[in-house]
Amino acid sequence: MFVLPGAVVVAVLAAAIAWQPGSPSADGGVHVAALPVAGTPGPSPTPSPSAASPTAGERSAPSPAAGGGSATAEVAGARATATPTPPRVFANVGDCGALREAVYPLAVEQGLQGVTVAVRTAAVYPLEYLQCVLAGMQGAEAEALAGVLAERYRAGDTHAVLLDLWVTNGSRTFAQVNLRRASVAAASQLFAPSAVIGGRAEVVLNSGEGRSLSILVTLRNTVGETTGPLTLTVEAPLVGGQPVAGRYQLFIPLP
Repeated sequence: MFVLPGAVVVAVLAAAIAWQPGSPSADGGVHVAALPVAGTPGPSPTPSPSAASPTAGERSAPSPAAGGGSATAEVAGARATATPTPPRVFANVGDCGALREAVYPLAVEQGLQGVTVAVRTAAVYPLEYLQCVLAGMQGAEAEALAGVLAERYRAGDTHAVLLDLWVTNGSRTFAQVNLRRASVAAASQLFAPSAVIGGRAEVVLNSGEGRSLSILVTLRNTVGETTGPLTLTVEAPLVGGQPVAGRYQLFIPLP
């Protein structure tokens, strides 16, 4: 197991993947129950490969005070700022090498007829690194997702990006946001999500309800070591069962 100078942090998010292309289950989705998430740095001895995993669901807010560059953009009247936060470390992945991760808190959102999609956090990994991390975790679900990432790596993708979303319904009736045909644009290319985590791909909300979930997308950038800015596109919602004109286009100002 690798160690950060003076600290080792371990955190695991227990969540369900509601949709994974190419691997359907009986109810139309593959359910993945383990995915790495952020933790707060603190002193700890180096864990052995047999060390027990932390309590599922632990998660801490990213710190905007971390060093590194930043980028800003304005989308739908909301100012977005991306600033790297302290990295995260994972248990039982001693073969994956040194930590390679960047986490960016964001404030990007767009509303259509009272239904808002916001991107709160983006975590970026080299694709082979995250695949190695998931392969080192126990559980058939984590192994299944690791297999999907391995396929994308062999296809030429270079990075994995985890986008934490907050979807809210401010209309007076129920609404539905469909992430099944969402896409992420990077380096003049379009990429489809590999998984929806923490909820189903079709997000149904009652009036006044909000829900958090994440999407995992792999993408390809052979020019540099980072992804560069991304644009998340999501179909317009259904409000009261009726389609709304337009679509969500959320600019994510990653370096």
